[in-house]
Amino acid sequence: MKPHRLKENIKTFALTLLVIVSVVFSVIVWNGTPTDVVVGRSHFFSSPLYGHERLVSDFVKPSAIWIWTNDNELFRLSGESQTAQAILESLQQAQVQFQGVVNESTFILPPSHGPYIALDFGQLLSDGSLWSYALPTFNANGESFASGLIYLTPGPGSGKWSVYFQTQEGVYRIQLTGVSTDLASALTPNDESVPYAQLTFDHQIVNLPYDSLTMRTQTWILADPSPMPIVNSFFRDPSLIQSLSINPKTSVYTDGTREVQLIRHSLGFELYYQAPEFPLQGYHETSYEALSEAVPFLDSHGGFVGHEVLQQVLQYPKLGKVQLLFCEEDNGWPLFSELNRIAIHLTNGEVSQVQRLLPYLQSEVAEQEVHILSGAQLLQVLKSLHLQDVHSITLGYGSKLETLNEVQLVPVYRVVNGTDILYFNARTGKLFHGMGM
Repeated sequence: MKPHRLKENIKTFALTLLVIVSVVFSVIVWNGTPTDVVVGRSHFFSSPLYGHERLVSDFVKPSAIWIWTNDNELFRLSGESQTAQAILESLQQAQVQFQGVVNESTFILPPSHGPYIALDFGQLLSDGSLWSYALPTFNANGESFASGLIYLTPGPGSGKWSVYFQTQEGVYRIQLTGVSTDLASALTPNDESVPYAQLTFDHQIVNLPYDSLTMRTQTWILADPSPMPIVNSFFRDPSLIQSLSINPKTSVYTDGTREVQLIRHSLGFELYYQAPEFPLQGYHETSYEALSEAVPFLDSHGGFVGHEVLQQVLQYPKLGKVQLLFCEEDNGWPLFSELNRIAIHLTNGEVSQVQRLLPYLQSEVAEQEVHILSGAQLLQVLKSLHLQDVHSITLGYGSKLETLNEVQLVPVYRVVNGTDILYFNARTGKLFHGMGM
């Protein structure tokens, strides 16, 4: 063989070997690695976790359950209470006897006679795709798009219940048989039941506490995790990341396609992730598809840090986008705060944006019982302020910064008045200005 021919064969073999090694290495980097990869800029993990993983089914639960008794009394149950779990479990063995739109044009919700149990899923069931997680027994009809509360009414007959909810076609009814007798016991108030009243304000009926409830003010220590492990998790190859300081409080990390911004606040860092977006007009993604994509993504990019619940699903079909908002709950009451809040956007079925504050509620160090205003007392406060366009009133918690690493949670009423959102200290009735509120 001629020397130059041998030399060319050696070059060809070497180049082929380099290509194979490059492809293998790219596949390893693209799919992640369970072991640590040390690069010059930082220490990288393929799936850093400073919180904990969650399942999709964890987020498809009622935020609250309303009980209307035989004595015409109203009670509220947390969706996480033991009674709430018993209600959902009692439906698991039920069978659908028949279903369809109620023919009576005068039939309205809530049912006007007798007791009922009302499940509040918000708008989670509005496109019908999450029925199999929420209420698998009722998933006999994929067209069952529920809007508003889902009402359960007993009888007549043992183990027979009717289910009612509003759809675009009218009130929909599902007749169940074989319902556990435990469901009827939920119509009797217990220690988890909070007395409420239906009060009239601004020409509408609102559900508010019947009397002065006892709630807690709480002091929590904030955890301020190191941001870089979670920043690195958003990139396929950490060795390609370049950083840039926009100003003393903002840094940007990018590999040329994806971008993560870290913004320094008094509490710690806020993270904002942005991936390339190429919206497809008319692309439609169901709530089920969006949630099934979002939860595993968050699990592998830091995880969840508290008891977050899925508060909102917003769909923009013309833009091919879906937005999900996860917020914290405390003992069944919503937390109106930027803490433990995660906003995630999907475009064409892929995660395109994530926004979250990295500091989170780590441990409770103090608490104090307080008596809050009843619903009637709160309405007197609102009348004195001449609020004329109130859409909703919700009891929950607000947060305010005590020290650099301590936060106090305070019972508050959230009032939506026109396009404004106002918060009132539930103990004093004064306007409350908290963190991210």
